[in-house]
Amino acid sequence: MAAFIIFALIVLVFIAIYQIAKAAETASILRGNEKEQYFRTNKIMAWLLLITFLLGMYGIYKCHMALIDKMLPVPASNHGVKYEEMFYVTIDPYRDCILPDPGRCYSIS
Repeated sequence: MAAFIIFALIVLVFIAIYQIAKAAETASILRGNEKEQYFRTNKIMAWLLLITFLLGMYGIYKCHMALIDKMLPVPASNHGVKYEEMFYVTIDPYRDCILPDPGRCYSIS
């Protein structure tokens, strides 16, 4: 429940910032500073996008660290080992090429 309240508060803060920016934009249009306000609003939105991205990446990192103990354990059979090997090859095809012997994957003629 606390997480929901925190999330709701964050959303409300962003809504308040958006409403304040809209009110300032409308006031500047009435004053005749429309072009200046356009660039200022664009700059504010760019910073909000960057902040949202960074907070999202931090949230993904914290979630990963919190749930790392719940990830799948070592496979119990040879069949599972092969599936995991295929999975890792799909994720990073050059994993085996970089560490053991770089020459076997990249042939320089």
